[in-house]
Amino acid sequence: MTVEADSYYVGGYWGPRAEPVDDCARRLAHFLSMLHGLHPLLASWYKTGGSRREAMAHRVDPSAETLQELLLAGQNRRDDEARTIIHDLGFSVDLWNGREPQAGLMAHCGSSAALSGPTSNHVVVDLPEPEGEGLALYDRDTALGLMRAVVTAWRPSWCTWANRPLRKAQARVRGEVVVGWSTYVADADGVRIDTLPAGVTAQRLEGGLLLTFDGDAVSASEPSVSDLRGALGSAVRLKSADC
Repeated sequence: MTVEADSYYVGGYWGPRAEPVDDCARRLAHFLSMLHGLHPLLASWYKTGGSRREAMAHRVDPSAETLQELLLAGQNRRDDEARTIIHDLGFSVDLWNGREPQAGLMAHCGSSAALSGPTSNHVVVDLPEPEGEGLALYDRDTALGLMRAVVTAWRPSWCTWANRPLRKAQARVRGEVVVGWSTYVADADGVRIDTLPAGVTAQRLEGGLLLTFDGDAVSASEPSVSDLRGALGSAVRLKSADC
């Protein structure tokens, strides 16, 4: 699928967490079942292919057994004659929704390696532009449902609803949380609710804290996410194991 550079995305990230493929498949199955109930654009998923026609022939059965096969097929391999599997880099899958407007889903889980970048554990849902049918995904309740689905199914260290302009507006260094319209931090012990900017709602979720601006999911401005980032203090700086 093609994603515009400034499109919004929902991303959940966590550090090294060795998990067997069947546990990763159960997480993915749980996640897809939650997405199915949010909106028709997120109800069905397909394997990516060389062309739209090729991809449309491979609708994904959301059962844990089928998803386990997809995750195993996405293991990293060494560039040797035997193409041996690099087991500590976990499993990955890349899907799209097979509809217009397009949405994509990438997941990488089960990696025990202390690495950053594409081999770190993450799940990312790339969203269509907030227009036409895609605008419904930016409704506050639907958008928060997507954030909760990521947190509940994957238990990330942090999660964000953002785009490139919001990300670039922050004086962020590698390994820190990206603050967005909605931001989840699992380790929120240092967050003082009484110092959060006006217009930010705080909710407890899976032992962490979900922080969301008022309004729908396109309402956060670059100055507002910078203000919230400042209020979060040390909560944006993750432990090395969570990066």
